[in-house]
Amino acid sequence: MANFGRGIGPEVLTIPNTTKKPKTDKVKVGPIICYEALFPNYIIAAARQGSQMILNITNDSWFGPYGEPQLHLALSAFRSIETRLPQVRSTNTGISALILPNGEIVQQTGVSKAEVMNLSVPILNPIPTLMISWGDWFGPTAFGLGIGFFASLYLLSWLAERRKLTQLLKT
Repeated sequence: MANFGRGIGPEVLTIPNTTKKPKTDKVKVGPIICYEALFPNYIIAAARQGSQMILNITNDSWFGPYGEPQLHLALSAFRSIETRLPQVRSTNTGISALILPNGEIVQQTGVSKAEVMNLSVPILNPIPTLMISWGDWFGPTAFGLGIGFFASLYLLSWLAERRKLTQLLKT
């Protein structure tokens, strides 16, 4: 254990495909742990490295059976939508699930129930999405446009007020 340390960044794992009818002999997996599923930059980096699926291992026992496990699952689905990668989510007490590249949750377990799922994960060679190609630009762009919009409103109201004042001074 003395050699454990921080990695240089997100890494893609290559595992052998052991199915009876493999389309490929190896599968590239982008692993994320727990709340990393809430941040797109980890999975975007894995997708850029050629990941063919997302593996999310998480612990939802911190928050109890109501609200958080369902929210965490829903937010995790966004990573599949953004990257068009299927996701296998394995939890100890939350909701384990198979999430398709379009974000559809096709199979899931109950909360805090010991269950086993036999999954067939669709491994595709996805076309890079805008999120993979350009990164997480939507939030900053929307913020900038919002600031610009409100600054324009302020400027227009200031100009209108100034015109009124100028007309009052002329009369």
